[in-house]
Amino acid sequence: YEIIVEIADTPEKIFYGLSGRNSLGNGTGMLFILGKSEIHNFWMKDMKFDLDFVFINDFKVIDIKENVPFPKTGESPVTVIAKEKFDKVLEINAGEIKRMGIKIGQDLRFKNYEYR
Repeated sequence: YEIIVEIADTPEKIFYGLSGRNSLGNGTGMLFILGKSEIHNFWMKDMKFDLDFVFINDFKVIDIKENVPFPKTGESPVTVIAKEKFDKVLEINAGEIKRMGIKIGQDLRFKNYEYR
């Protein structure tokens, strides 16, 4: 499978992520480049649609979280945490992990991306 990703690699882009958007197009996502491999918290603040999270360390999938719900009116946003350290996160539409068959331990490669 091929996903067109928007890169979030600055503190501002990482902070806001997909917040406030109405949707993600089919076959698209946001790839967060976090630099240092550690445990990072992600949350669904100001999200308007459900997401799948793919946690990646050195291009290997180390954890996944599927169908994370966006907060309904009056609800607190869900916080998402991986079970191991990671340096990248791919956020995609809910259901895409299952559709694409993404599994823990799998290698993921990104075209036109140089790891720095």
